[in-house]
Amino acid sequence: MNGAPNGIWVTAPSQYEADFETYHRAGLTIHTHTNGDEATDMALDCLADALAEVTKAQAELEAANQELERLAGQATNAQVIAVALATTTAPAAASSSMASW
Repeated sequence: MNGAPNGIWVTAPSQYEADFETYHRAGLTIHTHTNGDEATDMALDCLADALAEVTKAQAELEAANQELERLAGQATNAQVIAVALATTTAPAAASSSMASW
């Protein structure tokens, strides 16, 4: 209306951002609804952040795969497997259970 905040957040923006990241990392399809410019901008920012993380993770995985291919020609299978295990990142939700690996 006059530039003053109005409306009611059903989910606080900080909680929405945290939930969006958690669900996205878990590989879930996210369905959301917004009403108003501020809420829509926040939802789009969350989506952009999530996609940036995916792009970064894909680049890191590609670099690790290239390194594995390079090492494959000069290493034993056990050495290649050890490098693969060392360069694979576990999902955030499972990382606490994998801490003892």
